[in-house]
Amino acid sequence: MNGASAVFDMLRRQKENAAMRRKKSFFDRREHLLGKRENSKGLIKGKFKYREATLEELSSLKITLINRRKKQARITLIVAIICTLFAFGFLANFLGNIKEQENSSQLVKEKKYKETLAFGDQWLEKRHWRNALFFYHDAAELMPDDFAAPARIILTHCYACEDIHSQCDSARKHLDLLSFRSPRNPGLIELEKALEQAQNSLPK
Repeated sequence: MNGASAVFDMLRRQKENAAMRRKKSFFDRREHLLGKRENSKGLIKGKFKYREATLEELSSLKITLINRRKKQARITLIVAIICTLFAFGFLANFLGNIKEQENSSQLVKEKKYKETLAFGDQWLEKRHWRNALFFYHDAAELMPDDFAAPARIILTHCYACEDIHSQCDSARKHLDLLSFRSPRNPGLIELEKALEQAQNSLPK
């Protein structure tokens, strides 16, 4: 008897533990699913009420919808025009600032170019050919398309050719290069005369 009672006691405890582990719910799962199914059936079987409209009401509704679409189209067009004008204004302002900066930079470059030429002229008057050439070459780098700086370089070489009998070949080289770049400039004639005079001054 003791062995049988121990077995029954063990089975009873296992059953109680299983009951404790089972999830408890306030609602029956089966009843919950059945309730949802019935509600969905009710929605499907529900009757919709239709209202018959006359031709005048349909025509009025059509006109209302058309006017509403036209109004939305006008609003969209106005917004697009405003955005376009704003974009053009911003672009014009941006390009104007760039142009202003370019003009300012060009003015600064022109001022420095003239100052550099003036320094070269001062050394040229003192017959310091090397110093004069230094400033003239700097000026030519600032504005390579201008005629004044390369013309002064050629004249300086001509003066050095006539004074110390050197740099005559450099004068010819720069004159040929300037003639190729600016073939129609009338100042080339005077430079050619200056070089010819310098070469004639060389000792025979």
